Amino acid sequence: PFFRYFGNRLSSAIVFALLHVDPLLVVAVFPVGIVLATVFLIRRERSWCEAFWITTTIHVLHNLLMLALITSFPIP
Repeated sequence: PFFRYFGNRLSSAIVFALLHVDPLLVVAVFPVGIVLATVFLIRRERSWCEAFWITTTIHVLHNLLMLALITSFPIP
């Protein structure tokens, strides 16, 4: 269910977003934090190591996508 571990996901996403410091990034990154926390909590039941590497991979791919978009469409 969606509400399983709701508090854990919410607090994890808040911390993840706040670590990005810039107020605009905090708002933009919060949904990514929810996704990462959800994936981690689901995969953790199978293997903590697997959960760590899957969420790390998602984070890296997200950062690469954002870097590609930022360099492709520079702000004047």
